[in-house]
Amino acid sequence: MISCDKEATCFSIVTLVAMIGLAHPAEAHVTYRDLDAPPTLVTTTFSGVTISDPCMGKAKACQSSNAFTRYGWRKGTEPGLGDSHQLTVNAEFWKFHLNVPSKVTLTFTQGEAGMDPAFSLYQGLLPVAAHDDTPVDPLNPADETTFCATASPTDAHSLPYTYILHDGFRDTASYSTMGGLDTDSCSPVNPYVGQFDAFASWSMANASGAWSRIQYVGSVSATPFTGHDGGSHNAGNTMTAIGTGESLTIALAAGDYFVAAGGEACSDTSAPCTLPRLYGTVTLSETPISSVPALGPIGLIGELLGLLLGGLAMVQGTRRPLT
Repeated sequence: MISCDKEATCFSIVTLVAMIGLAHPAEAHVTYRDLDAPPTLVTTTFSGVTISDPCMGKAKACQSSNAFTRYGWRKGTEPGLGDSHQLTVNAEFWKFHLNVPSKVTLTFTQGEAGMDPAFSLYQGLLPVAAHDDTPVDPLNPADETTFCATASPTDAHSLPYTYILHDGFRDTASYSTMGGLDTDSCSPVNPYVGQFDAFASWSMANASGAWSRIQYVGSVSATPFTGHDGGSHNAGNTMTAIGTGESLTIALAAGDYFVAAGGEACSDTSAPCTLPRLYGTVTLSETPISSVPALGPIGLIGELLGLLLGGLAMVQGTRRPLT
């Protein structure tokens, strides 16, 4: 047990408690934009300017938001991970379900300039109303007596294990990928700021205790890939003009899927990065693999084999403006 006999130790304890309390300054609860449902039209920008939602007139497979940031997705590529409500102000994610193995194309387009869209795809879903840092899945867990860093109850790998950046686990016991612990071997030099991992699997829980872990499948971005949790990354573009964005075509097994989309134009939380919130649209097209005529028998076998080995055959992206 650590007492407050030493000024440095007291500072360490107070600092850790403060970091835990401030790591999630504004709780956002996961909400879904359902790509299997008719679009919920978003007819204004975040500042209230009228806009024509590109999803107008579509039956499904298209959902927009006016609350994207220019930095939210990119924060998830950093060692400290990203806060879910920094993707959009309402912690919006895009979900869809496949009844059969399918070739899927996802596209994320910016309706206002300056975002530089990027996105990640996961298998599975997080609980509705989940958010970073819950008692079930704490962000920077600490011992209740000593206030020293301790292992995450959900995202810690059984030891012995050497943690690697974006390997699907948070080393909250020693923070080896975050610069370690302070001189008292108690609080982290750099705590995690969120649980969103753009390049690996991650988890969250809601206030009712419902918890789930989503499996990283793939991503597309100009930010270099540093993941070590399987899946596939596609090198994307750097574009900030209206109407441009990213696209990913991939073969997927039947099941539930989850898209985290946001900006990668900048990486800090200064006013030029955080404001204004920007408009963007995610669209989906899907074709059952068994009905793709161009594959032929050999191609179909290869496609299905890819699904069995990880659901990541036929990955391709785009480096051109989207129309």
